[in-house]
Amino acid sequence: MALWHFLFAAGLCGAAVTMVWSVWVAVDANASSHDHNTANLLPLIMVIAGWASLGVFGATIALVMQRAETMVVDDRDVYGNVATLLDVATYQTLAVSGTKVAFVDVQAPIAFAAPGINVIVISSFVADTLSPRELWAVIEHEHTHLRQRHGWSKRLTRLNSACLPGLMAAEKFERATSMLVELIADDRAVRICGHDAVASALHKLAVLNGNESMQLRADRVAGRRCSGRGTTALAAPDILKALAGEPNGL
Repeated sequence: MALWHFLFAAGLCGAAVTMVWSVWVAVDANASSHDHNTANLLPLIMVIAGWASLGVFGATIALVMQRAETMVVDDRDVYGNVATLLDVATYQTLAVSGTKVAFVDVQAPIAFAAPGINVIVISSFVADTLSPRELWAVIEHEHTHLRQRHGWSKRLTRLNSACLPGLMAAEKFERATSMLVELIADDRAVRICGHDAVASALHKLAVLNGNESMQLRADRVAGRRCSGRGTTALAAPDILKALAGEPNGL
């Protein structure tokens, strides 16, 4: 995934450098034509092409900035709604490696990471449905998204799709990135919590959400265990004791 995003960024930088170079060559050719009193149309064409390229580059920057501003506003609204939810519905909080985990009194299968406010949100419905070890796996999965800045990768692909609406390649790029970050988070959770906890948690959440993709991820984790790939769970931390105990009020 890092290679994909590197190539994407390199392509953008290459396009920018090419446009600037074309303007420089056009201006230099125009100056040379005056010095040598040449009367051909080549310098004029190069000047027009160079400045047209610069105009396209400027228009592209303006489009990206406009789309990015819209995304920032949308994300700000989402994080505002999350903050409101946390204010009115949080009944328990934990700290995992410096990250806040907030349990909210919501009867719906909700578990997500909010990178804008660095918090993991889990509903009481999920907490009551999963075992403490399965819940630990979910927390480590979401913590990976925050730890590895997956939100920025997804924002980049969203911005790419917004700037290239209707382009199949952009849509596939966004979908592939979303899936890859989930698989990365699954794999790190497996290394910490073990195959059984991650596969079981994914299966239960897939059933609750009716999510076929999540079920395929559960099958993938379970298959890796059967093939002997991966690692066994680390020793259970104190967080399991907290998750197994009674909720503490704030």
